Amino acid sequence: MKHAIKPLTFRIVLAAIFITLSACSSLQQPPVPATAIIDWAAHQQQLSELTRWTIFGKLGIRSPEQSNSARFNWQQQNQQFDIQISNLLGQTVASLISQNDEVLIDIAGEGRFITTNPEQLLRDELGWTLPVSILEHWVKGIPAPGLAANQQLNNQGLLETLHQAGWQINFSRYQTLDSHTLPGKIRLQQGNITLTLLIKDWALNTGPAP
Repeated sequence: MKHAIKPLTFRIVLAAIFITLSACSSLQQPPVPATAIIDWAAHQQQLSELTRWTIFGKLGIRSPEQSNSARFNWQQQNQQFDIQISNLLGQTVASLISQNDEVLIDIAGEGRFITTNPEQLLRDELGWTLPVSILEHWVKGIPAPGLAANQQLNNQGLLETLHQAGWQINFSRYQTLDSHTLPGKIRLQQGNITLTLLIKDWALNTGPAP
């Protein structure tokens, strides 16, 4: 038996949605204009201070064993993350949740694991991996701090290619949200593994930390 939503309940739900949207900014915008010139040093500093956000998009996976597509939902709160990877039918394939210095990984059909080396565990269980420990910097379009990097900027002063931690990363599309310029398409290669991230939506929480 279905229950109708009472008008008061409906208004409360709508109010909650608007409050949430007011705390976050979302992004589905055209690419950065070709005439825009970015101050790289200031841009890198600004994004290094961005530590709370959510991104939604698609993940392309290519390895000798497989060629698949998936959806992902990534929530970042300072040093903590919650990454959900699902197939195109919406069924969760894997989830990665940080717990201090460890990562809880739940893989459909394989089980639940707690590890300090999520990259190797994913490679062993799925045949492909994500550079989980440092990817939070790359998705913002900046190198991970404290690691050697070889980088090249494009004509706008944004990161175009990056070699770091054994990965080659290419940034081919950027978008703007408020005062931030953020990647929309990233390709990562390491050996015979290629990952392509198409970021369809950014949501930034730039208010005071909870």
